[in-house]
Amino acid sequence: MSSNSFPVIETQRLVVRDLALADRYAILSNFSDEAVTRWFFEHPYTELSQAKEIIREFDEKYRTGKGITWGITLKGHDVVIGTCGFETFELAGGGEIGFDLAKAYWGRGLMREALCAIIAYGFEHLLLRQVEAHTYCENARARALLERLGFSAQRVENGRCAYALNRENWIAPELSTLHSDTILIQQTKAP
Repeated sequence: MSSNSFPVIETQRLVVRDLALADRYAILSNFSDEAVTRWFFEHPYTELSQAKEIIREFDEKYRTGKGITWGITLKGHDVVIGTCGFETFELAGGGEIGFDLAKAYWGRGLMREALCAIIAYGFEHLLLRQVEAHTYCENARARALLERLGFSAQRVENGRCAYALNRENWIAPELSTLHSDTILIQQTKAP
């Protein structure tokens, strides 16, 4: 991950790409919505500076090889509608995913499509052996999505559910079409 090349992933309906400072307004819009942020922030964002700072943090994690976060956009419409990524990972080890999507786009299968693409990237390019996810047990939508992707519940602690997906369990018949439609493109990112 020391390279300046940021992976851009294209699926049937999405382009999952690097976040830039120009995305700060879309990030603020998404992270100021309590319906979106209630599961991962104590308080929704209220300032543009908060969006700028999280973009900077995402960039720093990528540049130091500690994580990778993509902005999710619809093909042909380069506005960020959510984010997804590996909050942490170790090459040839394990990684933990995180994700969010603007409420206007819920229920369309877009996050499933984005997560399938980044999980495939994690297994194929980061050589991960396992992908983990943590969510509040009350977050029925996230739990259902993780289970549809093949994750299995590992433990429950303090109202949070831990899920895991091993590489050998990843190929599921209902996902094979999406896997074949995923295209990886390399884009150069300025240092």
